[in-house]
Order: sequence, then C-alpha cells, then structure tokens
Amino acid sequence: MYRRFSNECSGMATLLMVMKGITVIALFAVVTGICLLVFR
Repeated sequence: MYRRFSNECSGMATLLMVMKGITVIALFAVVTGICLLVFR
C-alpha cells in the first residue's frame, strides 16, 4: 500500500515536472516569436 502510494506520488511529480518544462518551452517560443515579429 505504502509503496504503491509513493509510486503514484513520484509519477505525479514527474508529470508536473514535464508539464512545467513544456510550459516554459511554450512561453519561450511565444516570446521569441513576438520579438521576431516586432524587431524584424
């Protein structure tokens, strides 16, 4: 029981890390696109 719970927690943590990384990359891409449009 405890092991299964810890596995689910680590899975959730990994999912949150992946989502955070995707969000950062998406924000970086949007900012880069806006800068390219403005300063072209």
